Amino acid sequence: MKRLFTGAVLASISLLAMTGCSASQEEVYWDAFDTGAQIAADYVAPPQDPRCSDGSITDTAEYLRACSGWETPSQSSVREQCGEQMPDDVADRATWMEGCTDGANDSPNYEVYGNHP
Repeated sequence: MKRLFTGAVLASISLLAMTGCSASQEEVYWDAFDTGAQIAADYVAPPQDPRCSDGSITDTAEYLRACSGWETPSQSSVREQCGEQMPDDVADRATWMEGCTDGANDSPNYEVYGNHP
C-alpha cells in the first residue's frame, strides 16, 4: 500500500513538473483571474463622446482615439487595480498579475495553468 501511495505522489509531482507550474501557481493564477474578471465586471464606462454617434468626426484616426475602448477599463487601470487587490501573502506576484490581467481581458491561459477549477 505504501508503494502505491508513493507511486501516486511521484506521478503527481512528475505531472506538475511537466506542465511547468506547481499547484500553488495554478491556484494563485485562477484566484487572480477571478479578481480580474470582477474588476472588468465592476467597470462603469463613462458616457461616450457625442461626436462618436453624430457623424461629426470624419478622420479615422481621430474617431479611433475618441470613440474606441471607452467601454472597457484601460490596461493601466486594470494593472493598478490588480496590484491594489493583490493579497499580501501571495507567493508569486508575477503569476497574480498575469492571472488578474488575463481575467480582466477574458483571456485565460489554459496552456500553462490548465482548466479553471
